[in-house]
Amino acid sequence: MSRVTMLCGPMGAGKTTHAQRLAAQTGALRFSIDEWMARLFLADLPPAPDFAWIGARVMRCHGLIWAVAEQAAARGLPVILDLGFGSRAERDAMRQRIAAAGHEAVLLYLTAPRETRQARIRQRNAERGDTYAFTVTDGMFAALDGRFEPPQPDETVLLLQEIAA
Repeated sequence: MSRVTMLCGPMGAGKTTHAQRLAAQTGALRFSIDEWMARLFLADLPPAPDFAWIGARVMRCHGLIWAVAEQAAARGLPVILDLGFGSRAERDAMRQRIAAAGHEAVLLYLTAPRETRQARIRQRNAERGDTYAFTVTDGMFAALDGRFEPPQPDETVLLLQEIAA
């Protein structure tokens, strides 16, 4: 049985930064949704993408990421899924996949105040460092931030607040 760590949190909470650190410390194989989305779909982004267009592609990435991650976990490698998991349904579906494959799921919830997260996004956009995959506008931030569903008390979760970026 391998550990599959699911990083959950709103945009700008520090998930990718934490995933990179955790992967370096543990030797885990890391998957970050922003990297996959940027490489697979950014060139095809319509001028006014809607949530249906983006959501369909995110779900395709989740499926393909899990197909590769499950192979790694089956070989005993720890896996980190930096996929955001912005809804209870997404978290439940991935936990079911992980359990069905015989692995341990650990959900880490990262959060920070909205102002801090938005400042991090603006800094990431400007610096284009190692956690940058694409530019997130203030409008995108506002729209996506309002859609995030924090984990509920009945979800097994480790809470990591205000991870330093």
